[in-house]
Amino acid sequence: MGPAGTLKLPGRSAGRRDRSEGYERVRRLRIALLQWSDPGVWRVNARVDGIDWRVYAIVDPAFVTGDVLERARALMAAGVGVLQLRDKRGQARQTWELGRALVEAAEAFATKIVINDRLDVALACGAHGVHVGPHDLSVAAVRQVVGERLLVGGSAGDPQRAARLVAQGADYLGVGALFEARAVKSDASAPQGPALIAAVRAEIGDEVPVVGIGGISAANAGAVAAAGASGVAVIRALCGAEDTGAATRELREAFDSGRSPGRAG
Repeated sequence: MGPAGTLKLPGRSAGRRDRSEGYERVRRLRIALLQWSDPGVWRVNARVDGIDWRVYAIVDPAFVTGDVLERARALMAAGVGVLQLRDKRGQARQTWELGRALVEAAEAFATKIVINDRLDVALACGAHGVHVGPHDLSVAAVRQVVGERLLVGGSAGDPQRAARLVAQGADYLGVGALFEARAVKSDASAPQGPALIAAVRAEIGDEVPVVGIGGISAANAGAVAAAGASGVAVIRALCGAEDTGAATRELREAFDSGRSPGRAG
């Protein structure tokens, strides 16, 4: 109670803390139920174990210089941990054929193939995962369909949405836009800087991989790492590079230069 018997209401920080604790309780309950149903399969972060998130390549045929599959193979050979196929203009069959070719090519590497938006294509081509944005199917709906078979990623532009996606079952998050990206992605949000990564980490903790996205290059990847990201998602700097291997190495080295010692990938 406040002065003269008035009721003292909690401040904004208390409200945010309560929401965060609520999301955390829901997430832990979900994990506990999955572990109880089949302890040998349903374990924390089983799908993200061993993935190198540092360079998350987004291959968009609209921005690729040269042959798309050749570019993708070069990225895999350069050590890209995750490769997302983002094909906004392609017909379903065309995207499926390219996705299937990527999955087959990835068998020779340690790269995970993720399909943007299209859950049907991801399932049909045998991809390792699917990534959904704010205007696509919800993470909860995707998880209901795929169970624990696929990696499920979601896009977050603020800490509150990030927490909701984790509670729904997202395996990892793409967070941004960090820098100016509207020349490549017309629906990208205004840049918020690496501070957005730090804010998301404060909300959801360190368990879920967080990949920064939006205008990222070797010049700013270190700052993204320093803010707490697990990796950087890049389109333009990789799809249009003259030397794919060199561009990938440069990004990875720039990211590593800002990475906190001991941070999980």
